[in-house]
Amino acid sequence: MTYVRVASLRASGALSRMRASRASIERHDGGQTESDRDQRETCRNACNLIEEIARNVAHIGPVVIPDHFEGEQVLFLSDILPTGWMAAVNADIEPGDTVAVWGCGPIGLFGVQAARLLGAGPILAIDHQPRRPHLAARFGAHMFNSETSDVADELAALTGGIGPDAVIDAVGMEIHGFGNFAIFDKAKRRVGFGGDAPGSLRDAIMACRKGGRDCVPSVYGGFAYKFPLGAVMEKGFQIKTGQTHVQKFTLDLLRRTDAGEIDTAFLISHRLPLEQAAEGYKNFAPSRTNGRRPF
Repeated sequence: MTYVRVASLRASGALSRMRASRASIERHDGGQTESDRDQRETCRNACNLIEEIARNVAHIGPVVIPDHFEGEQVLFLSDILPTGWMAAVNADIEPGDTVAVWGCGPIGLFGVQAARLLGAGPILAIDHQPRRPHLAARFGAHMFNSETSDVADELAALTGGIGPDAVIDAVGMEIHGFGNFAIFDKAKRRVGFGGDAPGSLRDAIMACRKGGRDCVPSVYGGFAYKFPLGAVMEKGFQIKTGQTHVQKFTLDLLRRTDAGEIDTAFLISHRLPLEQAAEGYKNFAPSRTNGRRPF
């Protein structure tokens, strides 16, 4: 039997750090004062409690994968496949909806595939990487280059001036951005003025129709400047975001993968042994993998 662990990697990391902390305590257990001994005892008890809690829920994370699956088919069940799927679900896509997806990295591409499976009509994929169009096109998406075209005008023209019914921001705060607002974001970062650069989210909100829906599966970590809150209010706009509910979707996505509804192997660009992991990280640069993943 094969298992895919869908427990949080953060939890795994915290458990490792906790064990290292406890080992350090044991090595220095010859404290000089009663206060030192009390502090070490408190820390030791906390470490033991955390490990006991982790042990009691260890059966929740792993999911049993039937033997007929290949590893590549289920590799992405632990993270990016549920993220892309949840993005489409949270966008409340209905049959025939026009859906625009900003960002054709792994999550955006799975979002495009999910939107198609949920019955979306025209799917519009936006990215500035010239090598990605064929990846989105395999799922019927129309590709727009945000660096060489005016995406807002293009989307308006395709939708009769109304805008897409639903939009997905699969880019997040790492956006390169183009146009006047992007210049402001870059200048702000250059002078150390912090904050996120919500260029893709800004564009998605402005392009979407009134009463539209926006899902944000991408990562934002701080404050967002030049955020079009007025447009959100005046359009009666809905925004859904949050960490992915991996467990909620895992079994359904496994079933869909088994039935051939979902293709995951297309995302793998390189296959390397573990000894070449460092080279794999180098290949992970978008210019070399077209936004795909080394495996």
